[in-house]
Amino acid sequence: METEKLEHLIGNQQLRAHRYGTHVTNTILKLLKRSDDRLTLQIYELLEGLTAKERADLLANNFKAKRLAKLRESIKEIESEVVKVTSTVLGDEGKKYAAYEMGRAQELAFAMGVEDLGTKISTNQVYAAAMARPMNGKHIRDHVKDLATAHRKEIFGAINIGFVNGESLSAIMSSIRGTAAAKRADGLLYKRNGKIENLIVRSSLAHISSVATVESFKQLEVKEYYLSPVFDGRTSHICRSLNAEGITYYKVGKGILPPLHPGGCRTTVLARTESAEAIRKPFVRDDRPVSKIPESERGEKIGTTNAPSFDAWLRRQPKSTQREWLGETRYKLFNNGVKLNKFADPKKGAYNLAEIERMNSEAFAKIAD
Repeated sequence: METEKLEHLIGNQQLRAHRYGTHVTNTILKLLKRSDDRLTLQIYELLEGLTAKERADLLANNFKAKRLAKLRESIKEIESEVVKVTSTVLGDEGKKYAAYEMGRAQELAFAMGVEDLGTKISTNQVYAAAMARPMNGKHIRDHVKDLATAHRKEIFGAINIGFVNGESLSAIMSSIRGTAAAKRADGLLYKRNGKIENLIVRSSLAHISSVATVESFKQLEVKEYYLSPVFDGRTSHICRSLNAEGITYYKVGKGILPPLHPGGCRTTVLARTESAEAIRKPFVRDDRPVSKIPESERGEKIGTTNAPSFDAWLRRQPKSTQREWLGETRYKLFNNGVKLNKFADPKKGAYNLAEIERMNSEAFAKIAD
């Protein structure tokens, strides 16, 4: 196995994925801004001309009046633009990303000793496979629709709340567009944009990557794979819980795949080979991205490990790191021997402390003494 090459491929994948996710997000938001500017101005003008009766009808959810019907259509158009633009850009960029990830998966497999048997599946087939497989319980298209629908309801809610509370039209629109003082970060549009980036774009790209990898493994006749979490302070409780008892192998085409949670899951898929257990993985003993860590500090914080799981690796770290990353209660349980997989389930998500207490009452009793 070309260990150095493999470590380079694994270590750089997340950086490239993050940059590509930023590119896709910026493309979507640039297109949405055009319709946002036009439609929010239209909404402002419609609200400005409402009579007292029309305001009462609006609060009663009665849209029979022509101006109110137009208002409803303008807000619905914001919803439809989110669906149309996001779906179109994800479709165009997702196919490119699927092609890239197929090649990357083959490179990873070859670096781990898998024979090159060629790829017989097209980019369109891989992308179609990703769209046909649910991501966190729903298909990507449904995640997009749900986010857009929720955004429409939030806009209606902001208008209704504003009228009920006697707010000025300027204040109502500021709650939607955001204030100049806060550089628009306090508006519903800004919050929606963050959700598009984290819940849709980054999760969708992780999903496409996983499906492309598995489809490539099928072509390479890889029979099993395993999930490999990133070893750093930004790793979620769900991904930290992976393989707490050692590496778990899944049949290609039948096991769970990342993203294991919304918001930019960084766990990757690797092929099982004879040399898989010898892999040394990069780690960052910090909760900052590498680019944010001063070069003078990197020597002590960045390295490689042969630990088979995040659990095994974290147990080798200083107590201060364990306490900082897990929080006081989870740290005490962890230090008392409770495995990280008792804190979360890839299928169900992270457990809160009450749920952990129910499942580990004996361990809780010991740390309470």
